[in-house]
Amino acid sequence: MNVIIRIVIIGFFSSLLGCESPNLVLGRMLNKSSIEQKKSYEITSCQNIASNPEFFGERSSLKNESPEGGFLHYKFICDPYNIFIDQARWNAGYTKGRSKYCEYEEAYRIGKQGEHYNMSNCSSVSETIRKNLKIAHSLGVEWYSLNRNLSDAINTLYELDKKTYDLENINSEFERGDRKNDYLARTKNKEELNYNYQNKSQQNADIAKYTTQLQLNEEKNKEKIAKMPRK
Repeated sequence: MNVIIRIVIIGFFSSLLGCESPNLVLGRMLNKSSIEQKKSYEITSCQNIASNPEFFGERSSLKNESPEGGFLHYKFICDPYNIFIDQARWNAGYTKGRSKYCEYEEAYRIGKQGEHYNMSNCSSVSETIRKNLKIAHSLGVEWYSLNRNLSDAINTLYELDKKTYDLENINSEFERGDRKNDYLARTKNKEELNYNYQNKSQQNADIAKYTTQLQLNEEKNKEKIAKMPRK
């Protein structure tokens, strides 16, 4: 028997005997399960971080977290489990990430995710590089915008597919005689179906167009970034 069902049954009879209600019994059991899952997840995460603090320090830096913020966040979580994170190794990874943050490829990647690029982190590089970092980021933002167009067209096509499926089923019911042969309703359904077919055709064309644009845009951007000065 399912454990939750057993708990409810036990809780029901307990309530008849003047004990706790089934809702309290079930709620406490589910809450305990959630706490155990959270604890297990935190221990696994802390063990992973402790085994490779350089990697997570670098990732913290690339996420634009403060030098101490990321480390203290995990230290607060991991200390109660007696899992030690080497701060020196974390800081080494963070420093590596900060250097990587000020590379054109990273600025472009952040732009492609539609995220803000913090130029203040790159105050030590030359003005020429800072200027090109802004350009690389803007190229990524442009790609992000094109990708949003593609995602919107795919989502629209998905909704049209669902609507078309329903309309085709209704049309089949009319043809089989399963629905009352209402001329106006049948005509309206066919008109909506034809309209959906046209829209689907347009969305497919848009998807093909945006896919091509994305591919060409990516190639063009990589060429531009490769030609940017590194000093």
